[in-house]
Amino acid sequence: MKIAVFGAGYVGLVQSADLRFVLEVARTIAMHMEEYRCVVDKSTVPVGTADRVTQQIAAVLAERQVAPGFEQIRRQLATPVIFDGRNLCDPASMRKLGFQYFGIGRSA
Repeated sequence: MKIAVFGAGYVGLVQSADLRFVLEVARTIAMHMEEYRCVVDKSTVPVGTADRVTQQIAAVLAERQVAPGFEQIRRQLATPVIFDGRNLCDPASMRKLGFQYFGIGRSA
């Protein structure tokens, strides 16, 4: 399943942080996900936390064998467009499903 996790990290004096509770919340969210969701991190988490949250959610969803419902997502969008900032999706598959697909930084 593809997961959108957005977070702005504070780059100040934070050298390391205890993310156990953040990652446990991510795990709990994933245990209850049945379809695509957007998870937003608090703006004061360290840089890179969104990646760790994404990995945690993806791992739990893989364990649960929850697949993305791209057909349902497409039906809910007025304009079915995907901007894939991490190049996680296969461009041909997304186009076949009816999405206009843009892989950020991926050659055409």
